[in-house]
Order: sequence, then C-alpha cells, then structure tokens
Amino acid sequence: LASRRGHARPSLRVHVSFLAQKWPRLIAEIMWVVEQQTPRCLQAACPNVFRLLRLLNLENLVEPRGFVHLALLLGLFLSISFGICWITDVAQLYCLTPLPWNKDNVSLQYASCVWELLGGILFWKNACDMVVVIALYD
Repeated sequence: LASRRGHARPSLRVHVSFLAQKWPRLIAEIMWVVEQQTPRCLQAACPNVFRLLRLLNLENLVEPRGFVHLALLLGLFLSISFGICWITDVAQLYCLTPLPWNKDNVSLQYASCVWELLGGILFWKNACDMVVVIALYD
C-alpha cells in the first residue's frame, strides 16, 4: 500500500532511533526544571521544614540529582501521605463505621481497623527506610 503512493513507511527501527535521539534531551530538560523548582516549592509549602533542613545543612537532600533520587523522593512522599491517611482512619475510628460490604459482620469491621493500623505502621516504616536511603544516596 505504501509503495503505491511512492514512499515507504518508516520502519520501527527508524521510530526507535528517533526517540532515542530526542528522549535524552527531553529528560534532561525535565530534570533541569525539577531540580530548579523543588527547593522553591518546598520552601513555599513548608518553610519550617526547609529552615530545619538548612540548619542541619541537609537542604541538598531535597534537590533531585537524577531519576532514581526523584523516584526515592516520590516514594517518601507517598509513604508519608498514605501512612497519615491510614493512621488517622484508625485514630478517628472511621474504620468501625459500617460500610456496604461489612454492615452485618462486626468482626470484619474490627479486622478492617487492625488491617489499617498494620498498613499505617508499614507505610511509616517504609518512609523511615526511604529517609535512610535518600540520606545515603550518592
């Protein structure tokens, strides 16, 4: 079909080589923006945390130095936020409210509280491990 029009379709190899040429520059530009904006965003959102990091001479921990470091920071943020959500559900006893799938079974409600407490503890443990990994990241 393509030969009837007078030109051949580019092969998959051409598309892959085109992406291989363009992606490193795009990735480098994205990382440059992230590296420039992360400290500013943290300082605007949490000035006390940023001030504490500056006093401890650890403000370089929040400046991503690559995709692995950025993924670690994202994992830390997600672990802390999910840990807070799950622990507050248990602290407010929201897990004991009857939901459509556990209206008749009270033991399932208590199991849900135990499950959320365990999940919150695991998320906080993961956040502590992520802090250690980020601190030791070269």
